[in-house]
Amino acid sequence: MPDQPDSQQSSQPQGRPPIDPSFSAPPPPPPPPGGQGYPPAYYGPPPKASGGVASKVMTSLITTVFVSSIVMNIYFAIIFSQSVSVGPVVEQVFQEGTTEKRVVILPVTGVITDDTAVYVRQAIKALNDNPPAAIVLRVDSGGGSVGASDRIWHYISEFRIAHPDIKIIASYGSYAASGGYYVSAMADEIYAEPTCVTGSIGVMGQLFTVGGLLEKIGIEPITMVATGSPNKDRANDITRSWTDEDRQVVQVLLDSAHERFVQIVAEGRASVLSEDEVREIATGQIFTAAEAKEAKLIDEIGYLDDAIKKAATLAGLPTDDTLHVTVLGKHRSVLDALLGVEQMELPTYSAEQARAVLTELGLPRLDYRMMTR
Repeated sequence: MPDQPDSQQSSQPQGRPPIDPSFSAPPPPPPPPGGQGYPPAYYGPPPKASGGVASKVMTSLITTVFVSSIVMNIYFAIIFSQSVSVGPVVEQVFQEGTTEKRVVILPVTGVITDDTAVYVRQAIKALNDNPPAAIVLRVDSGGGSVGASDRIWHYISEFRIAHPDIKIIASYGSYAASGGYYVSAMADEIYAEPTCVTGSIGVMGQLFTVGGLLEKIGIEPITMVATGSPNKDRANDITRSWTDEDRQVVQVLLDSAHERFVQIVAEGRASVLSEDEVREIATGQIFTAAEAKEAKLIDEIGYLDDAIKKAATLAGLPTDDTLHVTVLGKHRSVLDALLGVEQMELPTYSAEQARAVLTELGLPRLDYRMMTR
């Protein structure tokens, strides 16, 4: 068969290499003699500089972020410079003033628990190390644990004994009932906001029994006590229904706590109320601010600023903008302070912890807590 002409070879322009069927790029030809380098036509024109506008925008954005970062760092440095860390608590500026002495606000808010008592103890320790001219005890609580309320009262009372010249003014917010009133009954004067609910001088106890539930699901609990302590499980066993003897045990505890409450109020309000008068109003009844003033449970109706001015007056300090006022708060990490969150831990439970929970449920809990019906 005669040779066919190579159409690919015949179609190639003169002076160019043949097309590689594998589509791989051929090596560039050697530069022509004379040191002229490769001809510009082979490589094409040089690339143009790209992103003129985009580059300027990006540069401006980076500069803005950098400057903003510096400004924010300065801002937070100023904020934290106004807080004096005292370990477990932080004393922060509430009102910037020029007076050398200061009035300190000590808040007691929310349900009163053992954690609340620990916080107040730490706060009082800090104030003992650096005493103020006066204290405003800011209460916004409907009460809580009997033991925790009594410990808070004890810590504040000890401070008064150690610093008899430092006046304590109580300032009530929305609530200052039961345990909230208990912790502040020793104040030199008590102010309550017009919408405050206070009083509720009384004690209550709560616990749960699960005997009926266990019987329904076919579980028979067995509780044994030593021969020499036959009353060990009285009012202390949640796996059975209560008897009159059980209730009598708890009634003694409630009455004892109530008597303690009456004595605390009578001692704190001795200048305006007799013990008999305290007993007449210690029925667990709640009072409005106006009713509480009439019953002499509070001295004045007013807001936090009014209580601060009164504290300053009693301490011999100016009541204008030159007064320096601080507030004690719970200590938080820098990150938590920036984010505005409290530290949290995920709960983990072991068999021992579950057993402890069941034991706690079997203990009568006594509360100085407000109840409405």
